[in-house]
Amino acid sequence: MMNRIFFKIILSGMFIFMTCFPLYADMSAKDIVNKVKKSYNKQNNIAVEFKQIFEWKLAGKTRETTGKLFIKDKNKYRIEMPQQTIVTDGKTLWQYSMANQQVLIDVIQEKDENQLPSKMLFRYSEDYNVKLIGSEVFNGLPCYVLQLTSKTGDNFIQEMKTWIDKASWLTRKIENQDINGNLNTYIIQAITTNIKLQESLFTFKTPEGVQEVDLRVK
Repeated sequence: MMNRIFFKIILSGMFIFMTCFPLYADMSAKDIVNKVKKSYNKQNNIAVEFKQIFEWKLAGKTRETTGKLFIKDKNKYRIEMPQQTIVTDGKTLWQYSMANQQVLIDVIQEKDENQLPSKMLFRYSEDYNVKLIGSEVFNGLPCYVLQLTSKTGDNFIQEMKTWIDKASWLTRKIENQDINGNLNTYIIQAITTNIKLQESLFTFKTPEGVQEVDLRVK
């Protein structure tokens, strides 16, 4: 259950990783969202290095980790973290837990597709109210700050804030709060776009000795 929740948390935050935000002084929030879509459509393959800080409200614990995200053709992605790897070729989903020595295999379902980075990019403008709330300096870089709030309160991610570098138009930090009150922070350490990514990155071979649980309907 926790793996499913963590999977949803990761994907819900990932959609902003690969985007560039061309922000101008006279732009409205709607203009910014449109620019995000246009910018993302131009990016074919993306590689991101990030730091994640997850604050689990119920347990009162904080977990900090680093990871890499690879995206190809908008619907294929690979997330690599020290204790977990998540991979999809757009049809099949592999979730490998090193701690549990287990791989869960499933088909991408509608609820999972809606959490994919590319799907979330186009959904949030409809599901969230977006506004530009000001400017802050983050890691020495002047940034714009966008706030996204769920319109209905039914979304798993209730609120988000993103920090966008005014000079490079790249996202530098993301904060999101889920429906359970957990706070998830992503700090973007590096991003590369329009690079060559091998198809083999987006399939997964179960390591020897690891349990494989196939959840696909036979």
